[in-house]
Amino acid sequence: YDTYTFPSPLSVRDHHIEIISHLRRLNKMIGRVSSFYAKRRSVVKGLNRNQVDATTRKTHKQRGTNLIGIIFSITFLFASSLLYFTGGTMFFTPDVKGTEVIISGATNGKSSDAVATAVATAARFNGDIGEGADKVWADLLKEGAQLMKNNEQTTLAAMEVGMHRATQCIEAARSNFEAYCLEPSPISFRRCEAGVQKVEKEVQDRIHLFNIAAGDSSGMVDFSSSGSTGDMVGGVGSNMWTMTKNQTTNNNNKSKNVVEVQSARLDDVIAENIPPSTDIFIAKIDVQGFEPHVFGGLSNSIKNAQIMFLLFEYWPKGMDFIMDEPFDGDGICKASVKILEDLLAAGYKLFALPHMVHPHSYSHSHTKQKNLPPALVGKKLKEVVGERPLGDIMANCKWYYKLEQDFFPQEDYFMGFWSDIVAVSPKAKFEPSTVTGRSIAEHLND
Repeated sequence: YDTYTFPSPLSVRDHHIEIISHLRRLNKMIGRVSSFYAKRRSVVKGLNRNQVDATTRKTHKQRGTNLIGIIFSITFLFASSLLYFTGGTMFFTPDVKGTEVIISGATNGKSSDAVATAVATAARFNGDIGEGADKVWADLLKEGAQLMKNNEQTTLAAMEVGMHRATQCIEAARSNFEAYCLEPSPISFRRCEAGVQKVEKEVQDRIHLFNIAAGDSSGMVDFSSSGSTGDMVGGVGSNMWTMTKNQTTNNNNKSKNVVEVQSARLDDVIAENIPPSTDIFIAKIDVQGFEPHVFGGLSNSIKNAQIMFLLFEYWPKGMDFIMDEPFDGDGICKASVKILEDLLAAGYKLFALPHMVHPHSYSHSHTKQKNLPPALVGKKLKEVVGERPLGDIMANCKWYYKLEQDFFPQEDYFMGFWSDIVAVSPKAKFEPSTVTGRSIAEHLND
């Protein structure tokens, strides 16, 4: 398994609780299997439904009781020996309210250099979540809401950076999160404010809106503000549709849609507005390629693994465009991959969401293009390009360029392909109850 800097090993008492928790789940599993076979035998014997239920309950109880003692002894001996000889490893640690998935363990005395080397060799994704960003956001809100329900003393925060509309911010507040939501576009911000004003007062009280752009410094920045989903930082001559920039710096040549907006580091926004007693459960970031700057202003929170779940758009070509990196140069993907490297170095685990493309590309399943290349007619994307690489983050990033350059070259489409990523903190706590939660828990320690 991957090596990280973790807290001290669990106490013997904690391991006793852990073993009992696992045995309870195993006993339920044994009961389900026993019930299945008991019903099958009962049907063969011609028993009625009440007799079948009675037989099932009896079989469930007897088999579970007979096996539980044996399994407890074996598991206790194994876990105690493992703890003694290794000094700590990866465990699922239960909270008093129920089983929470966290990452814990020890470095077994390895130096920080050894830890860094292990992180570098583990520069990969843990898995591929087959759900879109909206579904993942909704599922993780449910996971956090359940955590707060099980512990009434817990207050959790949710952050949305780049709103466009207030829908998901309101969704977080309705799930009892303190919602901190940022939107730099003056036009979109007014729309968000209007949306918040329409909800009930108790939900409004949990929403904190900021008309600022997240970045790696504080100050004023140019912002293309038309109120559309394509609004972006860096306005003079920038055109993401054509991926071109007019290098003029004459303020008189600015588009009428380009305005100056306040910029701030997210680390500062968090420190100044979110109480230390409030854990940040999830932050969603969608800033049209400005992610390298946003994560630059979030460096302290990432190093401290302060945000349990980070859900962010991953658009390599858009990020290279913002960073003025030539698309045919050796520097492509450096800014994108650095974000992932910083997350991995802090102990985060990465999960890829489905890749996406604008409908104007003829690779889109609902493409608006009329004349498709014969080789693509009736084909699904996977049939054309194969599987997306998840074992190496640099290869994964360059794969998005490969899609555009080798598989889908198109003279009138320049925006490329993108995806979303979920980064899970080593301090993340949740009780998997949703599709996303179970998918993450299943591969968390791969």
